[in-house]
Parts: sequence; structure tokens; C-alpha cells
Amino acid sequence: NEEAGDIISWLTRNSAISGGRCIIASSYAVYNILNRKLALNLRRELISRSQNTCLRPIFFYHRERFIVSFGRIPLIGSAIHSRSPDLSPVSKQQYQALDDIEHAARKVQLEIKTQPGDIHFINNFFILHRRDCFEDDDQVGEKQHLVRMRLQDDALHWDLPESLRNEWSKSFDGVSAKLWHVDSMPKGNFPLRSFPN
Repeated sequence: NEEAGDIISWLTRNSAISGGRCIIASSYAVYNILNRKLALNLRRELISRSQNTCLRPIFFYHRERFIVSFGRIPLIGSAIHSRSPDLSPVSKQQYQALDDIEHAARKVQLEIKTQPGDIHFINNFFILHRRDCFEDDDQVGEKQHLVRMRLQDDALHWDLPESLRNEWSKSFDGVSAKLWHVDSMPKGNFPLRSFPN
């Protein structure tokens, strides 16, 4: 959930030979599990476009709405996405907090097998979402192909906490037309990761 967008959507054009499920979890349920387990005071460190480190919550309660903005990879990195050297080291307590969030989400997750033609619309403010790892088979043409969109609803858009407004503004203010690769993706353009974040 670390990307800007009121709604995260994707159209499944083609499925992999195995895996690639959509996995979602209610942030309300995750928060309630964590709240019962520990005193929750989680902060998230991000790099802004100006390369300054900033702290912000993972869970927000703003204007009578519960909002979550969480992504493990920007904080710790992965084999595919390296962690920014500008971030301060992650402490044992911070690693434990990230593990606690993931463990709680796995307790309440819903797994959805995606088929060609499926369209998902996920409320990015309070649904945690990820994609399962997948395996393509180039020889028989079973290759994962998703057309992914980050959407904003101008009429029903939620008022955002200050620490999220800038990120949404950079993503949606003055946006020009986008090119959507509904058919096969050109080589070298935004390949899907075979392994989840």
C-alpha cells in the first residue's frame, strides 16, 4: 500500500502457469490484532523526491477515517529493489513491528485466484494488498500480464493527512495522458516481478 492512489486497479490479461494470486487483508482487522498484542506506535521512514528522510505513521485516523499506508520494501529493500542508503538503519524493534504487521495480515488474508478478464478495484486507503509469487511458462504462452492503474476519484476522494497529501499531489496533479499496454508488453518496459515484495 505504499503507492499513491485512492484505488489500485488491475486487469488480468493473462495468467501465469502457477501463482500470481491477489492477496488482500483488512487494515481494520490487522490494526485490531496489533492493538490487542502491543502498544502500537509505528512510524514509517520514507525518502521524498528531495531525498530527505521523513517520518510518518503507518496507520492514520484522520477526519473520522482510518487510513493505512504501508510497504515493507521501501523500508528494508529486496533483491530487486535496493534500500536507499539515505535511510537510517532499521532497528530490531522496527523489524519486529514490520513482522507483526505481516503476521497479522496473514491471519486475516483473503486469496483470490485471478483469471484472464478479471478486474480488481482495491480501496488503497484501508485494504492491504499484495500479489503472490508466480511462475510463467513462455513455451505454452502462459505468462502473467496485468494492466495496473492507480486511480483517484475527484468527487469522492478522501481528505488526506498532511504527510500523505504531497505524495498524492505528485502522482495526480497535472497528470498527462497515459499509455496503457493492454496487449503484450514491449520488451524492457516495467516487467512484473516474479517474487512478491
